[in-house]
Amino acid sequence: MTRIPAKAFQGEPQDYRNYIDGAFVESGTGVIEVLNPANGRLLGRIPDTGPDQVDAAVKAARHAQAGWERLPAIERAGYLRQVSARLREHRLELADVIVKEQGKVRGLAQVEVDFTADYIDYMAEWARRIEGEVLTSDRPNETMLLLRKPIGVVAGILPWNFPFFLIARKMAPALVTGNTIVIKPSEVTPRFVAPLVRTLADIPELAGIVTYVQGDGATGAALVDRVDGICFTGSTATGRKVRRQHRQANAAKARRARKAASRLPANATSTARMEGRARAASRAAMASMTSPATTASASRSRATASRTRIPPLLRSPC
Repeated sequence: MTRIPAKAFQGEPQDYRNYIDGAFVESGTGVIEVLNPANGRLLGRIPDTGPDQVDAAVKAARHAQAGWERLPAIERAGYLRQVSARLREHRLELADVIVKEQGKVRGLAQVEVDFTADYIDYMAEWARRIEGEVLTSDRPNETMLLLRKPIGVVAGILPWNFPFFLIARKMAPALVTGNTIVIKPSEVTPRFVAPLVRTLADIPELAGIVTYVQGDGATGAALVDRVDGICFTGSTATGRKVRRQHRQANAAKARRARKAASRLPANATSTARMEGRARAASRAAMASMTSPATTASASRSRATASRTRIPPLLRSPC
């Protein structure tokens, strides 16, 4: 079993790296200092990740997603339970990281770690509840089946004020429903993710399934442009910017897809008809943005997206 370095829990400043495709990698960019809010002391330095490494992280997650989706949901749930068990092994040390980095009192920090492990176990149980629907058809001798499919690669963008638990709120639903996730914590409280991803290193099957990049708002913006769904917690103003940027990125992808399709010899669809479909797809995608994101609805959103070909915005129930 991979042991977490002692200095990760002590007062010695540490340089942190991104976690991509099952390995800790150097970013080759600038650094951001992380300070103790109580005394201003340096706790560590994180990379200010640029677009190139964000792109590499998303590509690794996308490469791993196809194989992860093929696993039975109950098998994916088994890996989640392994993660929660490892968190409980380091519950006291992880609480210490939260106390020093965020300034939370120790009792509440301990509750946050314990609740995180419990929530991962809770979401693992949803593997038995991912269900489809049988729809009545207007045609004779026809039955329609509605199947829930993963969205693809999801971005988990975290705030500073409840950092450890919110990673579970984003990671566990995404993973149990067959998605992969790229986590971007707040640059104010990023250190807690490093001990977590070191526990993931004990599970080689999760390489690429959970990816971790660090940085400020520019890193988050680069991530929003590249993923299929977003699970964001933060201010209303920032959330609106994220939604608008993601919608614009999806619209650009749709335009490129239509342009490529129009060049096919067998494509006889008129421009007006394609534009009408694009408008309908945009309305459907915007409607999906307002739906709550439980595990089941996250999968249902992908079912909608498969018809509209514009990925929805995945919102966390947090």
